[in-house]
Amino acid sequence: FTLEDARRKREENSVRIRKNKREESLAKRRNINRTVPSRNSEGDDSSMSKKLHKLPDLVAAVQSQDPAMQLDATTKFRKLLSIERNPPIKEVITAGVVPRFVQFLTFHDH
Repeated sequence: FTLEDARRKREENSVRIRKNKREESLAKRRNINRTVPSRNSEGDDSSMSKKLHKLPDLVAAVQSQDPAMQLDATTKFRKLLSIERNPPIKEVITAGVVPRFVQFLTFHDH
């Protein structure tokens, strides 16, 4: 009886763990689905459009010869691309700064 009881408890434990993981996974998906509509709110869109409006100035700063301006603009691009939901990746690529960022990787002073 004890071997049977131990085996049954292990099976029950395994089933419980799988159910908990499944419920946790579903809860995460549901949470994500709840937050998706909120990202399209007007406040987020206007904030993003303000940031994208500054994109030409950031591009000019990245292309400049002033290392301080380059570093500041690169940092701002990093922060812009670090937005958790829907970062403006295509806009940054279209701006043409990626090759310059790759060039920065060869520099040894920063």
